[in-house]
Amino acid sequence: MKAWFFFFWLPLFFSNLLPKEKISSNRKLIILSIDGLPGFYLQPNSSFLESTPVLKNLLEISDFNLEVQSVYPTLTYPAHTSMMTGVDPAIHKIFFNSPIDWKQNLGGDWYWFDEDISVKTLWDFTNELGLKTASIYWPVTVGAKIKYNVPQFWKNKTEYDVKLLRALSTRGMYKYLEKVTNVQVGEFSGDSEKILFAIEAWKKYKPDLLLVYTTDLDTVHHSHGVYSQKARETLVKIDSLVGKFLEEINLFKNPNLGFMIVSDHGFKKVEKICYPNNAFLENSKTNWKYKFKTLGGVGILLKQSSVSDLNRESLENLQQKIQENCPGSNAVFEGEKYLQLKQEFYADTQMFLYTTEAMSFSEGKGNWLQVLKSSYYNHGFIPEDSEMKTINIFFPKGRVTKKIQSVKDVLMFSCEWLEINCKVGEIR
Repeated sequence: MKAWFFFFWLPLFFSNLLPKEKISSNRKLIILSIDGLPGFYLQPNSSFLESTPVLKNLLEISDFNLEVQSVYPTLTYPAHTSMMTGVDPAIHKIFFNSPIDWKQNLGGDWYWFDEDISVKTLWDFTNELGLKTASIYWPVTVGAKIKYNVPQFWKNKTEYDVKLLRALSTRGMYKYLEKVTNVQVGEFSGDSEKILFAIEAWKKYKPDLLLVYTTDLDTVHHSHGVYSQKARETLVKIDSLVGKFLEEINLFKNPNLGFMIVSDHGFKKVEKICYPNNAFLENSKTNWKYKFKTLGGVGILLKQSSVSDLNRESLENLQQKIQENCPGSNAVFEGEKYLQLKQEFYADTQMFLYTTEAMSFSEGKGNWLQVLKSSYYNHGFIPEDSEMKTINIFFPKGRVTKKIQSVKDVLMFSCEWLEINCKVGEIR
């Protein structure tokens, strides 16, 4: 064999042994989540639209959908995990915000940990290709294979949590961002701090994918309500922060940079509260054998592992009792809706509760139905409810063929933009 032939093919041989690199045109993507942003806020007839000039102008030059459907049960952690996996909670296994905790041993902990997600995520796919991912406070990312990560995690919602976040974040990252921004990020801080962290993370680490999660609007909706003055003030501030973010990342000067705004759910007024666990209080003075876990306008029937399933007669009696005492509630244990909920949400239950009324379910104790003196707003209703519809905005316009109708579509849309191959539902 001639020497030139050997040395010609030698680099090609060894190149096949190296890790796979990204085969694309250096595209990058930023995904900004505004928790609890209802689609109706940005509709042409909304009184809030004129208060958000940045978002209004962005809509005009972007692909968008203001009626994006969430997933069961329209909660933050299940919905955000569906964005990153492309599947329903029944498949990715982040069913609620917080795990089932019969004995109250978890102290109110949430589904913090990436290891609880059963299928591959967007950051898994980017990581496998050697792309750099960064994340600022994105849900369910403690321990994730994200190169530059400040995960969402809290214990006390005080500055003590900063020590925890410094330890859980990529080594040295939190301290660096804290130093250059002169702020701290945690459950005690607001959107301004998170956006400042995100801007500096973008400049410092130059990731291919940046995930950013903000919380102020959701918090205000819970405490002050939809279309309240406080909600308007918060949305105006968020609009300004988005404008600052776009300017700092030079979005309109970089044709290879995609910018997506997502949200997880809308909000609905609650005027009444139903207490379905009264059905079991009447028969059990000591230990719970059966109990409803309630999630807003949805609930699921749970049982201790040591007890048997309820028989059909018991389920019929339970259904009748709940629907009689809480008019407007639906308790289903068979039929098309029941099978849909088992397939998309949570399989290990004998009964689902749901309502489209201005009513919420509670796990606590009280009269069967409490009419509130003053209403409040909540989510956790079925995703088909029009008030649960949320938003998706993507710039630049017309560059991706995938359409986003559901929060689950965020994964494949993102993969198409980044020009990477993602397999929905692939087991880790």
